[in-house]
Amino acid sequence: RVCPRRRLTQVERLWRKVSKSKKSIGALIMDQSCFCGPGNIYRAEILFKARIHPDQLGKDLSRAEFDKVWRHSVELLQRGFREGSILTVDPADDARYGPDLRRYVYNKSRCPICRGPVMSWDIQTRTAYACLACQPLRTVQEAPPSPKKSKKRPAASTPTKAKKAKPTPVKRFRSHCVEDAASDMSPEMLTVKELKAKLKAHGAPTDGLKSVLVARLTALVEPTMRSAEDAAAD
Repeated sequence: RVCPRRRLTQVERLWRKVSKSKKSIGALIMDQSCFCGPGNIYRAEILFKARIHPDQLGKDLSRAEFDKVWRHSVELLQRGFREGSILTVDPADDARYGPDLRRYVYNKSRCPICRGPVMSWDIQTRTAYACLACQPLRTVQEAPPSPKKSKKRPAASTPTKAKKAKPTPVKRFRSHCVEDAASDMSPEMLTVKELKAKLKAHGAPTDGLKSVLVARLTALVEPTMRSAEDAAAD
C-alpha cells in the first residue's frame, strides 16, 4: 500500500506538471510519464465522466477539473483490476440508460446521456472519442504578452502550427479489446453469419454481400432503434 502522504505528494507533483503543460489533457492521459495506466478506452471514458473535452490544454484546466480527472482515473483502473474487465458505467447509469451499458462514449455512435452524436478524431495517432455537447471545449482568454518581453520576429521564422484533426461521427467497429453486449451492436458490427441469422428471424432475404445484408437489417431495425432512443430521451 502507498502511504497517503506520499500519494498526496505524487498527485500534487502531477498537478504542477499538467497545469504548466501546453499539451491537451487527451494527450497527457496517454503519456505514461504523467498518468501511468490509462489506455485509449480509459481516456475516452475518464474524460467523459469528468465532462472535459480531450483537446482542452493541461494549462487551461482548473484544479477542480484536474481532481475529477484524477479521481475517475483511479476509480476506473481499480474497478478494472477488481472486475478483470473494462467496465466504466456507474450502476445507476446502467439502470437508467442500459441495459448492459458497459461504456459511455468509446466506440459509440450516440451519447447515452443527451442522445447526441459521439464524435471521434485523432490525438497523436490514437482515436479520441467525446460527446461535444456534454464535453464542450472551453475557450480560454490568453493573457496579453508583456510589452517589455515581446519581440517581433520575422514572418519566415514563425513555425507553422499543425492542423488539428476535425471531429467526425463515430464509425463503430467490433472491438477485440472490449466486448459489447449483443443488444448494443449495430448491424455493421455483426458478422455475415450473425446478419443472416437476424434477417432470417425477421423473415427477410439472406442473400447478398455483407454491405447488402447490413443495409437490409438496418432498414428493418432502424424504426425500432429510433423509438427506443425517443423513449430514452423522454
